[in-house]
Amino acid sequence: MMRMRSMFDNKLDVLDSMLKATGHEKWGWHIYRCTYSSDDDWSAFMEKLRTTTQSTIEFYGGTCRAVAKQHIFTVVEDRERLENATKSDVRSMFRDWVNSPEAAAEQPNAKTSLSVAPMARYLYCMHVGEESLRSVLDDSKDWHINIINRSWIPWEEEESDREDYDNDDEEDDDEAYLPPEIEGCTEEDVGWTKASKGILLCSYFDLCEPSFWYIYYSRPPLRAI
Repeated sequence: MMRMRSMFDNKLDVLDSMLKATGHEKWGWHIYRCTYSSDDDWSAFMEKLRTTTQSTIEFYGGTCRAVAKQHIFTVVEDRERLENATKSDVRSMFRDWVNSPEAAAEQPNAKTSLSVAPMARYLYCMHVGEESLRSVLDDSKDWHINIINRSWIPWEEEESDREDYDNDDEEDDDEAYLPPEIEGCTEEDVGWTKASKGILLCSYFDLCEPSFWYIYYSRPPLRAI
């Protein structure tokens, strides 16, 4: 059982403990490339992610530097399927990957199924469109990458498994307070958020606890904490 974290714990030291507790040998983000405007820009984008991650890892070196060598970025490139893909499209692909033999093969000593593992690598993924790519390359103040929650389910799909309610007044009240639509969704939690550069390590560490999503999340266009 993993011990409770302390605010004084070094992030990489605790991550090392989590990897050992789960039997995992790799950590880091699964990235879906959803823009194909320029291969050179994409290469520059990935280089910036790598250098920023490396400098952050060095800052949080801790006493166990070996865990830094276990970090990987896995980039999924498929122009036919992913160019301008929606968050929903990417979520579906990511779910399929988490439950695939390919994913299982990267953690041969995992103690549980990756679909229930408390590790951010399998709970969330990165969606990178043109807006995200530009924000990172320009190093703008709104530097952000879209983070998708794998377990998010639209409310209407959840409701399909429940009994219908006949309270028309309640339905009217709900409709009166619907937030603005984002990519066809009017729920408060749309299943993805815009993450700042802290997502590369600090937020990755926190999101290994699934419940942290509800603390971390901000509704787009706002950025997450």
